Amino acid sequence: MGRTLKNYSLKREEGGFVRKAPSCTKNDLCCMIRYLYTNANTLSDYQDASLLCMMWFMFGRASDLSFVQKQNISIDAGGVFFVRLIRLKTSEEQGLSLFPDSEPLMCPLFTMAVALMTQVAPCADLLDNLPPTMSRPTIQLNNDVPLIDLLDHPDIVVEAATQDPHYGNSKIALQSTLHTHVNRLLDRVAKEAGVKLQLTPHSFRRGGAQFANGSEHLTARWIFDRGAWNVSTTNKGFGYVFNTLKEDHKVAKVLSGHSPSERVKLVDLLPFDSATRQKIGQMQRLLFSACSGLITRKYNVEGDVLEVLIAYLILHYPLLKDLNPNGLAAIRLEACLTQAGCTIPELLAWSAHLATTMANPSERTTIDDSTSNIEHVNAR
Repeated sequence: MGRTLKNYSLKREEGGFVRKAPSCTKNDLCCMIRYLYTNANTLSDYQDASLLCMMWFMFGRASDLSFVQKQNISIDAGGVFFVRLIRLKTSEEQGLSLFPDSEPLMCPLFTMAVALMTQVAPCADLLDNLPPTMSRPTIQLNNDVPLIDLLDHPDIVVEAATQDPHYGNSKIALQSTLHTHVNRLLDRVAKEAGVKLQLTPHSFRRGGAQFANGSEHLTARWIFDRGAWNVSTTNKGFGYVFNTLKEDHKVAKVLSGHSPSERVKLVDLLPFDSATRQKIGQMQRLLFSACSGLITRKYNVEGDVLEVLIAYLILHYPLLKDLNPNGLAAIRLEACLTQAGCTIPELLAWSAHLATTMANPSERTTIDDSTSNIEHVNAR
């Protein structure tokens, strides 16, 4: 395999290696998210933190995340968190699993919850601060444009055509793309966060794949499939197979710091009694008012997804408060908490209870069993 990848990376004409983007390590990702949370001046900073996190965990190009919408996230019957996206380069639709990370700052579910919590207006996109996708206008050339001019100077001809009143005031060259958005973000954050390498948007795709490749329990084909790499173009002799969801689960678990065979359960609100869940539900409706209870369905996130996300917000609230006591995310969370008729000591108690439940799975099982028994008795 190594020989194949080496031959693929060689420049045939020059005989040298292709210049590659440096890999973004998991520690680099943690440093940048910590910096964004600690020094957040606008709500957009929390969206950017979630963007970097998802790019790393989903082996995504910057353009891949431009089509991820709120209707694309769900939890399946097995309790696995799923995100559906379209690989823009290959037009391939994928369903990728995400698991909570053992490090809160790099937990994709936590960063996603903070991003949704800090949205101020309804929108269909999962992240509301990304620039719109660009579509190149169709230029209708007539007989007045010589073919030789188009071949020699295509940019000049296209620019002259777009300036014609018939084509409106489209200024595609001036529109910001998602790649430039990520590049500006990295220029602003990476060095200040202590990252020494000159990262690019492709660094996250490469870094996540290399981290997964460090596990002896994962095969290269599983990693290739999660990243939607077309292995057949690398070497026709590669046997490319479509992998099952279980194999993608293993890759996702390794990325989140778990063993591939470990059973990872999502944190939810089941450990609480009905009265507490009712209080949390009221706070949840206030926090996620921009993505729940709206008439337009595409603006809403599914209710079971929001219950998991609010659980991670409660669990990691002490960390969010510790990073920046006056941060916009912490202030909004506390404001919605107060508006729901709850107090900060209650929130801290809920966080401690969830942490205890995670540390003692047997206690969680007992609580789940007793809850189901109570519901069964009430049903009778």
